[in-house]
Amino acid sequence: MFAKASGLIHEVPETAPEDPSGLPRILCLASDGDLSVYYAPFGAVNASAAVVIIGVTPGWN
Repeated sequence: MFAKASGLIHEVPETAPEDPSGLPRILCLASDGDLSVYYAPFGAVNASAAVVIIGVTPGWN
């Protein structure tokens, strides 16, 4: 996904938009009603990691 979206990531605002229509649509992974999930890249990925930690934060931060 990063290779596909890397050119658009610089377009994402640093502060939260009033609504998600300001985000590139290709970054939206799924949506259902008022709930949407957007791709957000991480700084590093360890492909040989034995444990995966996933953080879920509602909202922009």
